[in-house]
Amino acid sequence: MSDKRWITKNGHRILYKDLEDDHLLNILKWIEKKSKDGFTLLTGGGCFPDEMWYDEIYLEGREVKKHFDYYNLKKEALKRGLILKEININVNL
Repeated sequence: MSDKRWITKNGHRILYKDLEDDHLLNILKWIEKKSKDGFTLLTGGGCFPDEMWYDEIYLEGREVKKHFDYYNLKKEALKRGLILKEININVNL
């Protein structure tokens, strides 16, 4: 995981370990929001306007989290102590 990088909207690549705490937490919140709302991913190619093509892929839930590497980003936040580990407790009443 040490060589994983987040790509900013400006195209900068930042190692997960080098992300500022606030940036890391904001990324996690953004991914969580997109996983609930859904996210349209555009993929395609072409070098010239008349050659451009793309496909739209709609992602939601875990698909969004997997695409944006949410689980490894969350591990980084846990390692830094920025978030608490979630514990599932079943209570029989």
